Amino acid sequence: MKLSKQVISRHNGIFLIKSNEDILVQEFISNVRKSCPDHDIIVCDIERWCDALISNNIFEDAKKSVYILPELQKDHVSGIKEALKNHVYEEDIFIIVESTTIPHTKPYTELKALCGYADLKAPAVKQIEPWIKEELESYQLDYSFDVPRYIIERLGSDIGILKNEIKKLSLLYPKGKVTKEICAQTLSMGLTVKYFDFVELFFKRKMAEVLEILKIIPEAEYPRLLSLLQSQAEKIYRVIEYRELGMSKEDMAALIGVPKFILTAKFFIYTGYFKKVRILKLMETLNSANVALRSSKFDKKLCFRSYLIRSLSA
Repeated sequence: MKLSKQVISRHNGIFLIKSNEDILVQEFISNVRKSCPDHDIIVCDIERWCDALISNNIFEDAKKSVYILPELQKDHVSGIKEALKNHVYEEDIFIIVESTTIPHTKPYTELKALCGYADLKAPAVKQIEPWIKEELESYQLDYSFDVPRYIIERLGSDIGILKNEIKKLSLLYPKGKVTKEICAQTLSMGLTVKYFDFVELFFKRKMAEVLEILKIIPEAEYPRLLSLLQSQAEKIYRVIEYRELGMSKEDMAALIGVPKFILTAKFFIYTGYFKKVRILKLMETLNSANVALRSSKFDKKLCFRSYLIRSLSA
């Protein structure tokens, strides 16, 4: 969806974005910002936002804004629909993000009809190579025929990683031809970066990508990687408990030691993949993996791999 000011106005400044890919949502928001660079970006609590919009308090600030409403839930649909029903585009923009599928009830269908709708999906594995070619060409890069395949072999198929690395190529080599040799020298393979990619993909239950990154991580680093998984699992469990208690986002972020934006953009999304019972089972499985890695006489790579598969299959 091209986001000129005319398109934004045609959709009344309201967009419903369906995607569980953070990088695609951020790209959509970035396109909005390019069309409306004088707008502020505001991430909102949906329920408070609905109340403010209905009471018209949201427009007391004269600044033009892009309001981002993450984590649409079925309980929010009717309230958002009523809040937006009589809204007339006055340069404020609203982006509602549906990261987990909402039942297509009558209120949902009516809400969708009010919005410009985009279902943002990562390319399937077989579409990755053509997608890489499009990304390279979007930066007007000249490249040799073997570059797209080599990029996949080197980095895997996670589009967040691929986008970042292709952007890096565009900044370093805006002119001249990008070759396989240049990619070998330029593309990231730093293990510290890979650890965090690994953890994020793990908690989004993307098993194929997790196992792909595991191939390049030395066995000696497994305890460190496992420690990261255990730490993140504990934080997710605490977020679930804090939400059950009705704790504010500000307090939750302070207690688990992350910025509020990270809490909303990452941890709230992880809780969609790991409910309370599942995260407890995961913590038990990771503890068992820790014991097995230290005491088992079996091949450590096979041992760790089997526990990862068990963790994501539960």
